[in-house]
Amino acid sequence: MIDTERMLRSRKRDHLQRPVWLLLLWCFLAQGLVLPGAGLGAEKPNGSVLRKDLDHSVRTVTGYFVQPAHWDRWQWLEAGGITLGSFALMTVDKPIRRQVRDWRGGGDSPIFEFGRWAGRGHVTIALATGCYGIGFLSGRDHVRVTGRLLYEALVTAGTTTTILKWVFGRHRPYLNDGPADFTPPGWNSPHRSFPSGHSTVGWLTATVLAKRTDSQVLKIAYYTAASVISVSRVYHDRHWTSDVFLGGVIGYTAADFVVRRADHLRTDLKYASSFRVLPSLSGVALEYRF
Repeated sequence: MIDTERMLRSRKRDHLQRPVWLLLLWCFLAQGLVLPGAGLGAEKPNGSVLRKDLDHSVRTVTGYFVQPAHWDRWQWLEAGGITLGSFALMTVDKPIRRQVRDWRGGGDSPIFEFGRWAGRGHVTIALATGCYGIGFLSGRDHVRVTGRLLYEALVTAGTTTTILKWVFGRHRPYLNDGPADFTPPGWNSPHRSFPSGHSTVGWLTATVLAKRTDSQVLKIAYYTAASVISVSRVYHDRHWTSDVFLGGVIGYTAADFVVRRADHLRTDLKYASSFRVLPSLSGVALEYRF
């Protein structure tokens, strides 16, 4: 049975601690304004920027879901290895849960309370909206694009995790039904354990932010926060270890995809603008601008 009293206490603490985490969120936004490469951009706020970003996002999201049709043998082997690894972890889900419960005892950790709150999708939506809004209004392209990438990663990874939750219908550990109990389709929250949504959100957010900064300290901070979010789901008995593993992989790979796609398109545009075809006496001439 669910410990109702414990959940009510946890929600009360969450309400009291929320201003602290909102302050932390604001610090991340402020930090984003001074990231390397985050200077004033050439494009001023206008409708064309919004249309270009929307077009880019639609192409990226579509490309993410059709990419398996273009995978080579090694990419399929990698996907198969991740799948097998997730199911292999199910064999140790039960003993890990037992050890974590013994380690936890009857207390709660403020660190993992952060993980419980920070892994919610609305936190990443707030961060993405803040980055995009600040970047758009101030003309800071780097910050605006970071916000857009957070949205793209959230849509791609979030949709993937939601579909898998429904397909597998895995029982959450607090039901005490065991790690091998599945009741698809997973309509209700108690039957939507695999994979972990919090872990997906935590790792997609951390990966986008880490890949958008050159600071090693910040990279470590982002990935540490994602790890805390993942561990917190096992700590609070909301997910099995295999759930958070697959959720984290989905979040990381989706974020890596959208960031690499953005960098690829930016490189294409850069080189496209460096070459010009000009008329000449002999016909045409190529001009290259450094």
